[in-house]
Amino acid sequence: MPQRHSKNQGNMGSMITYHERQKIKDGTHRVRFGVDSQLSFGYCCLSLTPVKDPVVTPSGHMYSREYMLEYLLTKKQEAKRQQALFEAQEAHRQAEEAEQAAATADEAVKAFVSGQTALGAAEPERKRQRTSSAVDAEVELEEKKAAVAELSKAVGTRSTKTDLKRTSYWVPEFTPVHREEKAKPPPERPPSPMTGQPLRMKDLYDVDLQEDDATSGSLDKKYICAVSHKQITFQPAVLLRKAKKVILESMYKDLVAPTMICPITGDKLRKKDIIRLAKSGSSFSAAGSVQSEKYSHTTT
Repeated sequence: MPQRHSKNQGNMGSMITYHERQKIKDGTHRVRFGVDSQLSFGYCCLSLTPVKDPVVTPSGHMYSREYMLEYLLTKKQEAKRQQALFEAQEAHRQAEEAEQAAATADEAVKAFVSGQTALGAAEPERKRQRTSSAVDAEVELEEKKAAVAELSKAVGTRSTKTDLKRTSYWVPEFTPVHREEKAKPPPERPPSPMTGQPLRMKDLYDVDLQEDDATSGSLDKKYICAVSHKQITFQPAVLLRKAKKVILESMYKDLVAPTMICPITGDKLRKKDIIRLAKSGSSFSAAGSVQSEKYSHTTT
């Protein structure tokens, strides 16, 4: 007799089918990036449009100068605001610590004075007779404490707490707790938009891209190698800093690497004069990560 394989999921079986699970978007979902989702060569990493007055960072990412300068200015303004918040937070913290230290010192003085006073004028305390009502009140208080302690016990073990926190979020132990966010000191230099590494103005290298005449009138502009005049699409490319020209990495290996002489200007090159540009993405798996995953759990 044919059976639905979805009934074999788990010890107790599944109440919904695979199709139903996909409809409610439960579980892991994978999406493959198309070529339209990848950044083409010669496009700004900030504006996602063809570069204008291009500059390259040490990581090999290309930007339009206008958008990069605007980004750096915005980050510097954010750093100033963050520095002001951090200084105000530190001043408030130091004031609280000084106030707490003063309060502790006052309590120590008061305790010392009261102790000295009690030595001279101490009177024996009278023993109070415990009534039945007092005993009942103490018993009730102990029962309340025991009940609170029983309800306050940790739920689950270390291995099951993660699942319980996701499925049994109403348990008091798993309710979210507000934590005051503390301002952090701002970085000394603004981070790079793509890598997060510190970035300086002098780390922006000028680029003289050579546009392909066949795409000069279209919105999807393409650029060519300064040596071979081949169109650069998904091939790896390098920037010659001194010449400000972009060539294919294959041309670099064949012509530049053996002698370290620039084929355009004839100048001697060093390793720091060669910037490997970020490779443009494609929808092929050889281009790198072309798939995105997201897990969402909607059923319990």
